[in-house]
Amino acid sequence: MFQRFASLDALQGIGQNLLIRFLEPFTGELAAQRISLPGPNLPERLYFPAVAALFSNPASLPASLIEALSALEEMCHPECRRQMQTVLAELQFITPPLQNSITPFPDSPERFAIQAWLAFPALLAHLENYDLEVLRLYGPDALDIPGIPGILKTSLCEIETVGDNSFHEVTVRRADDIFACAATEGTFSSPIPATGRITRAVFSMRLADSPLPIAFQISTSDLLILTPDCDAQLVERWVSQSRFTKSTRPAHARTGPTRCPTPGAFSRNFPA
Repeated sequence: MFQRFASLDALQGIGQNLLIRFLEPFTGELAAQRISLPGPNLPERLYFPAVAALFSNPASLPASLIEALSALEEMCHPECRRQMQTVLAELQFITPPLQNSITPFPDSPERFAIQAWLAFPALLAHLENYDLEVLRLYGPDALDIPGIPGILKTSLCEIETVGDNSFHEVTVRRADDIFACAATEGTFSSPIPATGRITRAVFSMRLADSPLPIAFQISTSDLLILTPDCDAQLVERWVSQSRFTKSTRPAHARTGPTRCPTPGAFSRNFPA
């Protein structure tokens, strides 16, 4: 089932230290099934065969580890890696801690997948098929998603558009609440240019149980980006019920990067 990760060559390409870090969160679940992880101090000649034997018997593994290995298998696909490398290149530019955490073009696709997984632990994330044109079509009504307990208000606080001309001019507008800001100018006029492609939108969400808003971003590169302190499940529910999510692909929620063709979404810190 996990041919890549049951291969000694692949495991050696990943490296013992990365494998130890990857397997550590599953220690308790494995122990509950009376499975012991190979000791981290084992020499490599013994460690890699022990891990290969573990991965070669998926029927004995806990569901969470099976799902993680399934996602990693798909993250090794060339097209998935290409998409993820594009995303990581963008995020490394804006998120300094990522600079040295992932090899941009590693020789081992398995090592790349493990590195990407470990760089974003415990993060509910997925790529989705998003449409930001609803902001132009529906204005502030696009943000009104009723029936979700815990959400007081969601505001648009940043939007990026790319012009249709040959120069591809990028326009970014920011405010605490872009639609409310436009409404104060008298007769409501849309703050979104009438032409051009909407490529990115940042939202601020006020929650009933938190004095501070949380931020998240949707981009047309099919990314949902969450802040580390974000209530991921609540945002996921809001997005899945909104007009931003196209109906051509169901949403998938998981911990860590999701599988291709939806290889992942990643956290960044937004300004308060």
